[in-house]
Amino acid sequence: MSDLVSQSVLDPQVQQCPYPYYRALREEAPVRLTPEGTYIVSTYDLIIQVVHDSKIFSSMSPHGGGLGLHHSEAADALIEKKGYGRSLPVFVNLDPPDHTVYRRIVMNAFRPARIRQMEQSIITTVTDVMDSFADQSEVNVVHDFAIPVQIYIIADILGVARSDFRLFREWSDAWFVGLALSVSEEEHLKAAEKIVELQHYLMARIRECREKPGEDVLSDFLDARFGGDRPLTDLEVLAMAENVLVAGHETTSNSIAAGLHRLASEPDLQRRLRQDPTAIARFVEELLRTEAPVQMMPRYATQDTVLGGVAIPKGAVVMVAFASANRDAAKFADGDSFNVDRPNASRHLTFGSGIHTCVGSPLAKLVLANTFRLVLERYSGFRLVDPQERLNYNPSFVLRGLSALVLALEKSK
Repeated sequence: MSDLVSQSVLDPQVQQCPYPYYRALREEAPVRLTPEGTYIVSTYDLIIQVVHDSKIFSSMSPHGGGLGLHHSEAADALIEKKGYGRSLPVFVNLDPPDHTVYRRIVMNAFRPARIRQMEQSIITTVTDVMDSFADQSEVNVVHDFAIPVQIYIIADILGVARSDFRLFREWSDAWFVGLALSVSEEEHLKAAEKIVELQHYLMARIRECREKPGEDVLSDFLDARFGGDRPLTDLEVLAMAENVLVAGHETTSNSIAAGLHRLASEPDLQRRLRQDPTAIARFVEELLRTEAPVQMMPRYATQDTVLGGVAIPKGAVVMVAFASANRDAAKFADGDSFNVDRPNASRHLTFGSGIHTCVGSPLAKLVLANTFRLVLERYSGFRLVDPQERLNYNPSFVLRGLSALVLALEKSK
């Protein structure tokens, strides 16, 4: 076994660029027991096998509603005492048959007609955020562009005030704290306090919507019936709203930043997309394939089993590395290269596969396509201020996103 395969997924070098590590895993150990005691599945076909078998590989965390792999009983107790407890398993972290019912409710809220109607609002949002730094020649596009754009869009979806977007960012970070590389007890408790704030904020909004429904997703959840029968409880709606807020914000904002980094690094690609805007959709698919904002997700073995010739015991945590599958040479020729004309780029697993395929994926693609189109129209060119500067990614083995990206902008005449 090579030294690279023997590394930990938590190694700082792997975190900065995990793709050589993934490649080594695919070639030498497609199902790998890591030093941390979890199993990483890295090839396309084996990941498909896992995510399509919820009976053996469950999405339900033994720690309840959260997705975190790091756990704190004290933090759970704090949320239980001051808030509404860890969010109920209603969607991402649930298995059939209940998952099927909740998924149908979310799919209705994100129905194609609503997403199409949102396009003009998305365009206005992206334009307004660009206007906010119109006089600047250099911009940190992570903090000043990607994050506000997506949080504003999610706020509009939920029918909450855009002015609270900085709080949404803090709450989202707190919700994902269990996915960081390492988490101290103090960090767990601080995150728990923020989650309590989020829950009280959303619960107040839920109660307002019960009295006065609007044309938003939150109102749709309140109007829904579980299995066509009973209304959802406030706790169920709260859990679904939490999922929409944190999942929708983090992933798309990371993809916006990743796409702008790709374009800033390749002026020829910028020129091509300006000359042929129809290629932007293909650019989005290839971006999602090569820079998945969610690198991997956990599954939990419900029984002793064998996967790819490796014995996996009951109770084991199995991480399905979607970002590795997206570069698997058995599925994508020369998978580490970026090719806007790749014919099967849309077969990537960035949004999952099977029953847990992300319901918000059409909306995410619409946001990304319009964002890149509008940036390319407004700016005749943009580049990295310091091409030699080492980029830093937020410390997480699940989420991948730049912590900062400063670009020099040149306005179109």
